[in-house]
Amino acid sequence: MDVKNFKQIMTGYGKRITEALNGTYGPVCSELGLTVLQLKIVMELYQNGTHTIGSLANSMLMATTNMSTMCKKMEKAGLVERTRDQMDERVVVVKLTAKGSRIGKEIENNILRKIDCIAQGEDDLFYDDIVKGFDKFTMLIERIIDSEEQVGRKEDKDELKERL
Repeated sequence: MDVKNFKQIMTGYGKRITEALNGTYGPVCSELGLTVLQLKIVMELYQNGTHTIGSLANSMLMATTNMSTMCKKMEKAGLVERTRDQMDERVVVVKLTAKGSRIGKEIENNILRKIDCIAQGEDDLFYDDIVKGFDKFTMLIERIIDSEEQVGRKEDKDELKERL
């Protein structure tokens, strides 16, 4: 398979996975009055605990300013609590409120029920193959990111040489 064809297939799968996940989350979001992004933030905090705005933005692949704005909205809705770090006032810490935790648990249970429903009749090998495929896909993406960073550093060095 040539590189161009592989890229198109890879991009297509990325899009299909995103659409499928959003389709899975959509009904839950409607039921709870959340956007898909808010649901993902609630789940990140529910599964991994307290974050700073920066670490939460990184985990959600968002700009820090956008995450800060989203967390302000979620705080007004009673889902999260934002506090300044006592050691460094510039750092804002985000955690779920009791309401946010209840919603996180509800979402988790909803998703587990859906997975359990479709998992009937499949053996462990079926899921192991899927996980191995995702692991390979993730490793490939990480290699692409690493190579882009290498190219970026080389371009930065070349640009610096030209200015000198």
